[in-house]
Amino acid sequence: MKKMKYFGVISLLVLGVVVSAETINVGGSVNATTRGNSMEARLEAQIGSTTEDDEDGDDVYMEVKGMAGEKMGGDNATSTMRRSAMATMVLRLNAVANRDFGIGAEVRAIAAEQASSSERAIEAQEKAEARNALVTLLFGADYKNLGRLRSEIATTDNSIRRLTAAMNRSTDATVRTELQSQIDVLETQKEETAEFVTTNESKFSIFGWFVKLFVSSDSSATATTTPVQ
Repeated sequence: MKKMKYFGVISLLVLGVVVSAETINVGGSVNATTRGNSMEARLEAQIGSTTEDDEDGDDVYMEVKGMAGEKMGGDNATSTMRRSAMATMVLRLNAVANRDFGIGAEVRAIAAEQASSSERAIEAQEKAEARNALVTLLFGADYKNLGRLRSEIATTDNSIRRLTAAMNRSTDATVRTELQSQIDVLETQKEETAEFVTTNESKFSIFGWFVKLFVSSDSSATATTTPVQ
Protein backbone atom coordinates (compact mmCIF):
# COMPACT_ATOMS: atom_id res chain seq x y z
CA MET A 1 0.00 0.00 0.00
CA LYS A 2 2.78 2.41 0.97
CA LYS A 3 4.64 1.53 -2.23
CA MET A 4 1.57 2.41 -4.28
CA LYS A 5 1.32 5.78 -2.48
CA TYR A 6 4.96 6.58 -3.15
CA PHE A 7 4.57 5.56 -6.77
CA GLY A 8 1.55 7.85 -7.13
CA VAL A 9 3.37 10.80 -5.61
CA ILE A 10 6.43 10.28 -7.81
CA SER A 11 4.22 10.01 -10.90
CA LEU A 12 2.54 13.31 -10.09
CA LEU A 13 5.91 15.01 -9.57
CA VAL A 14 7.22 13.74 -12.91
CA LEU A 15 4.05 14.88 -14.66
CA GLY A 16 4.42 18.31 -13.09
CA VAL A 17 7.99 18.65 -14.30
CA VAL A 18 7.02 17.65 -17.86
CA VAL A 19 4.12 20.12 -17.96
CA SER A 20 6.34 22.91 -16.61
CA ALA A 21 9.00 22.20 -19.22
CA GLU A 22 6.44 22.30 -22.01
CA THR A 23 5.03 25.58 -20.69
CA ILE A 24 8.49 27.15 -20.61
CA ASN A 25 9.23 25.89 -24.11
CA VAL A 26 6.02 27.27 -25.55
CA GLY A 27 6.48 30.55 -23.74
CA GLY A 28 10.01 30.89 -25.07
CA SER A 29 8.83 30.30 -28.63
CA VAL A 30 6.10 32.91 -28.31
CA ASN A 31 8.51 35.45 -26.82
CA ALA A 32 11.06 34.83 -29.57
CA THR A 33 8.41 35.36 -32.26
CA THR A 34 7.18 38.51 -30.53
CA ARG A 35 10.72 39.90 -30.36
CA GLY A 36 11.23 39.25 -34.08
CA ASN A 37 7.94 40.92 -35.04
CA SER A 38 8.68 43.84 -32.73
CA MET A 39 12.08 44.45 -34.32
CA GLU A 40 10.60 44.44 -37.83
CA ALA A 41 7.80 46.83 -36.83
CA ARG A 42 10.23 49.23 -35.15
CA LEU A 43 12.57 49.17 -38.13
CA GLU A 44 9.72 49.88 -40.53
CA ALA A 45 8.53 52.76 -38.37
CA GLN A 46 12.02 54.24 -38.03
CA ILE A 47 12.97 53.81 -41.66
CA GLY A 48 9.63 55.16 -42.84
CA SER A 49 10.00 58.27 -40.71
CA THR A 50 13.31 59.22 -42.35
CA THR A 51 13.09 61.82 -45.10
CA GLU A 52 15.41 63.16 -47.73
CA ASP A 53 16.09 66.15 -45.48
CA ASP A 54 18.13 64.11 -42.97
CA GLU A 55 21.61 65.60 -43.01
CA ASP A 56 23.83 62.60 -42.27
CA GLY A 57 21.30 60.10 -40.98
CA ASP A 58 23.03 60.06 -37.60
CA ASP A 59 19.83 59.77 -35.59
CA VAL A 60 18.55 56.92 -37.71
CA TYR A 61 21.93 55.20 -37.62
CA MET A 62 22.03 55.27 -33.83
CA GLU A 63 18.45 54.03 -33.59
CA VAL A 64 18.96 51.03 -35.86
CA LYS A 65 22.32 50.22 -34.30
CA GLY A 66 20.59 50.40 -30.94
CA MET A 67 17.98 47.86 -32.04
CA ALA A 68 20.70 45.45 -33.14
CA GLY A 69 22.63 46.23 -29.98
CA GLU A 70 19.75 44.96 -27.84
CA LYS A 71 20.91 41.47 -28.79
CA MET A 72 24.65 42.01 -28.70
CA GLY A 73 25.27 41.90 -24.98
CA GLY A 74 25.92 38.20 -24.43
CA ASP A 75 26.60 37.10 -27.99
CA ASN A 76 29.79 35.64 -29.40
CA ALA A 77 31.94 37.78 -31.69
CA THR A 78 30.53 36.26 -34.87
CA SER A 79 26.92 37.02 -33.95
CA THR A 80 27.87 40.56 -32.94
CA MET A 81 29.50 41.17 -36.33
CA ARG A 82 26.46 39.77 -38.14
CA ARG A 83 24.11 42.05 -36.25
CA SER A 84 26.35 45.05 -36.88
CA ALA A 85 26.47 44.19 -40.60
CA MET A 86 22.68 43.89 -40.64
CA ALA A 87 22.27 47.35 -39.10
CA THR A 88 24.71 48.84 -41.62
CA MET A 89 22.86 47.22 -44.53
CA VAL A 90 19.52 48.63 -43.32
CA LEU A 91 20.97 52.14 -43.14
CA ARG A 92 22.55 51.96 -46.58
CA LEU A 93 19.33 50.68 -48.14
CA ASN A 94 17.46 53.47 -46.37
CA ALA A 95 19.84 56.00 -47.92
CA VAL A 96 19.11 54.53 -51.35
CA ALA A 97 15.36 54.78 -50.70
CA ASN A 98 15.71 58.47 -49.89
CA ARG A 99 17.64 59.11 -53.09
CA ASP A 100 15.24 57.40 -55.51
CA PHE A 101 11.58 57.89 -54.56
CA GLY A 102 10.46 55.68 -57.43
CA ILE A 103 11.70 52.58 -55.61
CA GLY A 104 11.92 54.03 -52.09
CA ALA A 105 8.90 52.28 -50.54
CA GLU A 106 9.92 48.89 -51.93
CA VAL A 107 13.53 49.22 -50.76
CA ARG A 108 12.43 50.26 -47.25
CA ALA A 109 10.12 47.25 -47.01
CA ILE A 110 12.89 44.90 -48.13
CA ALA A 111 15.30 46.39 -45.59
CA ALA A 112 12.87 45.88 -42.69
CA GLU A 113 11.93 42.33 -43.72
CA GLN A 114 15.55 41.32 -44.26
CA ALA A 115 16.60 42.76 -40.89
CA SER A 116 13.95 40.65 -39.16
CA SER A 117 14.95 37.58 -41.19
CA SER A 118 18.63 38.07 -40.38
CA GLU A 119 17.86 38.25 -36.66
CA ARG A 120 15.89 34.99 -36.82
CA ALA A 121 18.75 33.36 -38.73
CA ILE A 122 21.35 34.52 -36.20
CA GLU A 123 19.29 33.16 -33.30
CA ALA A 124 18.77 29.81 -35.06
CA GLN A 125 22.47 29.50 -35.86
CA GLU A 126 23.44 30.33 -32.27
CA LYS A 127 21.19 27.54 -31.01
CA ALA A 128 22.55 25.08 -33.57
CA GLU A 129 26.13 25.96 -32.64
CA ALA A 130 25.40 25.58 -28.92
CA ARG A 131 24.18 21.98 -29.29
CA ASN A 132 25.97 19.56 -26.98
CA ALA A 133 28.64 17.50 -28.78
CA LEU A 134 27.50 14.22 -27.23
CA VAL A 135 23.89 14.89 -28.15
CA THR A 136 25.01 15.64 -31.70
CA LEU A 137 26.99 12.39 -31.85
CA LEU A 138 24.00 10.38 -30.67
CA PHE A 139 21.05 12.14 -32.30
CA GLY A 140 22.55 14.37 -34.97
CA ALA A 141 22.57 18.13 -35.50
CA ASP A 142 19.84 20.53 -34.42
CA TYR A 143 17.62 19.76 -37.41
CA LYS A 144 14.83 22.02 -36.18
CA ASN A 145 16.99 25.15 -36.25
CA LEU A 146 18.74 24.06 -39.42
CA GLY A 147 15.29 23.93 -41.00
CA ARG A 148 14.65 27.45 -39.80
CA LEU A 149 17.91 28.56 -41.40
CA ARG A 150 16.82 27.05 -44.71
CA SER A 151 13.63 29.09 -44.46
CA GLU A 152 15.61 32.30 -43.89
CA ILE A 153 17.83 31.44 -46.86
CA ALA A 154 14.67 31.41 -48.98
CA THR A 155 13.69 34.80 -47.56
CA THR A 156 17.11 36.23 -48.37
CA ASP A 157 16.89 34.85 -51.90
CA ASN A 158 13.55 36.59 -52.32
CA SER A 159 15.03 39.86 -51.02
CA ILE A 160 17.82 39.57 -53.59
CA ARG A 161 15.32 39.14 -56.42
CA ARG A 162 13.28 42.13 -55.23
CA LEU A 163 16.35 44.35 -54.88
CA THR A 164 17.55 43.30 -58.32
CA ALA A 165 14.18 44.24 -59.80
CA ALA A 166 14.27 47.60 -58.00
CA MET A 167 17.82 48.23 -59.23
CA ASN A 168 16.76 47.56 -62.81
CA ARG A 169 13.94 50.11 -62.50
CA SER A 170 16.23 52.88 -61.24
CA THR A 171 17.89 55.30 -63.64
CA ASP A 172 20.27 56.73 -61.03
CA ALA A 173 23.77 55.28 -61.53
CA THR A 174 24.73 55.84 -57.87
CA VAL A 175 21.60 54.08 -56.66
CA ARG A 176 22.21 51.13 -58.97
CA THR A 177 25.79 50.80 -57.76
CA GLU A 178 24.77 50.88 -54.09
CA LEU A 179 21.96 48.38 -54.58
CA GLN A 180 24.34 46.02 -56.36
CA SER A 181 26.72 46.34 -53.41
CA GLN A 182 23.98 45.34 -50.95
CA ILE A 183 22.83 42.51 -53.20
CA ASP A 184 26.40 41.18 -53.09
CA VAL A 185 26.31 41.37 -49.27
CA LEU A 186 23.10 39.33 -49.20
CA GLU A 187 24.51 36.79 -51.67
CA THR A 188 27.51 36.27 -49.40
CA GLN A 189 25.26 35.96 -46.35
CA LYS A 190 23.09 33.40 -48.15
CA GLU A 191 26.09 31.33 -49.22
CA GLU A 192 27.61 31.32 -45.73
CA THR A 193 24.33 30.26 -44.14
CA ALA A 194 23.83 27.51 -46.71
CA GLU A 195 27.36 26.23 -46.06
CA PHE A 196 26.68 26.18 -42.30
CA VAL A 197 23.50 24.15 -42.82
CA THR A 198 25.18 21.67 -45.15
CA THR A 199 28.17 21.21 -42.85
CA ASN A 200 26.01 20.55 -39.80
CA GLU A 201 23.57 18.27 -41.57
CA SER A 202 26.47 16.10 -42.76
CA LYS A 203 27.91 15.55 -39.27
CA PHE A 204 28.17 11.92 -38.27
CA SER A 205 25.63 10.66 -35.74
CA ILE A 206 24.41 7.28 -34.55
CA PHE A 207 20.67 7.86 -34.53
CA GLY A 208 20.45 11.07 -36.57
CA TRP A 209 18.80 9.34 -39.51
CA PHE A 210 16.04 8.17 -37.18
CA VAL A 211 15.53 11.59 -35.57
CA LYS A 212 15.10 13.20 -38.99
CA LEU A 213 11.98 11.10 -39.50
CA PHE A 214 10.30 12.85 -36.57
CA VAL A 215 11.38 16.42 -37.23
CA SER A 216 8.15 18.21 -38.07
CA SER A 217 8.15 19.94 -41.42
CA ASP A 218 6.33 22.89 -39.87
CA SER A 219 8.99 23.45 -37.19
CA SER A 220 10.78 26.00 -39.33
CA ALA A 221 9.62 29.58 -39.73
CA THR A 222 7.71 30.40 -42.89
CA ALA A 223 9.88 32.17 -45.41
CA THR A 224 8.89 35.65 -46.49
CA THR A 225 8.22 35.48 -50.22
CA THR A 226 6.78 38.83 -51.22
CA PRO A 227 6.20 38.89 -54.99
CA VAL A 228 8.75 40.78 -57.07
CA GLN A 229 7.32 44.01 -58.44
